[in-house]
Amino acid sequence: MEDYLYQSERLGFRNWQEQDLVPFTKMNENAEVMEFFPTTLAINQSNDLVETFKNHFIEHGFTFYATCLLTTHKFIGFIGFIGLKIISKTFDFACGVEIGWRLDNHYWGKGYATEGARIILAIAPSLGIKSVHSLTAVINKRSEQVMIKCGMNHVGYFEHPLVDIKSDLRKHTLYKIDLK
Repeated sequence: MEDYLYQSERLGFRNWQEQDLVPFTKMNENAEVMEFFPTTLAINQSNDLVETFKNHFIEHGFTFYATCLLTTHKFIGFIGFIGLKIISKTFDFACGVEIGWRLDNHYWGKGYATEGARIILAIAPSLGIKSVHSLTAVINKRSEQVMIKCGMNHVGYFEHPLVDIKSDLRKHTLYKIDLK
């Protein structure tokens, strides 16, 4: 039995475990999954991300949680919060909190990202989170639709400072929701 911190109807959210490293790496090596990122990730980069997520949980009490199907306990990706570290010339949201998700492409089109994001947003106030941002490349319409379905409001567009100036991924859209 898994030790989930939070659950939605079909998903469980927990801290990262050793068994998550291989499927997470495979997911990050998948060009389709990483279509809206500058590059796929190597095993060491995926492992470093997991360590970052674990440390963020220890320091802040929330993270991008390992996300599993409740019926099978199978790892399908991550959904959760992390502190934003990006500062753009258009928006200063360096001290904010970002909600994000990345699911293995075998689990797309089933409503898992929206279901998971909604439950994570619902628990945010209990974690002391008062507002949440979400951002993605303008061309990533699937993620933008999740933001809209979760009731987030469009704030505007910005040039992502960590993406090559010549890349189609540089122009980003920013959403925000204030929570009670």
